[in-house]
Amino acid sequence: MAAEHGPALRDVVTTLAQVVAGHEGRPSDGAWWQDGHTRWELYRRAAGLPNAREPLLAAVAAESDLPLASAVVVMMLDKVPAGERDSWVTALDPGIRDFSRTREKELSVLDALTAEEPTGSPSAQEIAAWSDWLQLRVVAGTRDRALLELLAGCGRTKRIRREARQGADRLRRQDSP
Repeated sequence: MAAEHGPALRDVVTTLAQVVAGHEGRPSDGAWWQDGHTRWELYRRAAGLPNAREPLLAAVAAESDLPLASAVVVMMLDKVPAGERDSWVTALDPGIRDFSRTREKELSVLDALTAEEPTGSPSAQEIAAWSDWLQLRVVAGTRDRALLELLAGCGRTKRIRREARQGADRLRRQDSP
């Protein structure tokens, strides 16, 4: 069933298109904003523009295509500072927030473990509860050899264990005289 697109969505998407400097490829019939693929492309382009964040957040709140709104929020969670993530999740309809809320929490764990001065030392049990996405992102972002060795032993997939082992080996070679 198609989602109903109201004037609020039209208005915020039109404003966002203006911020993104005139939505190129927009059909001239005036109904361009009704197409989800066209809106996704606009949202994707806006995601890279810091001055478009406020109208993009308004578009998420007005978006009638809930999976599209959720996809935009997940994309933005990785782009905005930690302090702004909650506003993106709460812009979503409460019925579809769970995945975005989980991703927000995962990004907090990732931030803590891949910071210049990492905080925390997860256990194998905690790592087992992480998603594959989080395990792979930690492997790619950490410089903590002990954490990589732990992931090499208890990572959920062969790929995670292999990449963690390779990362730990690389750090071991760098640390050797």
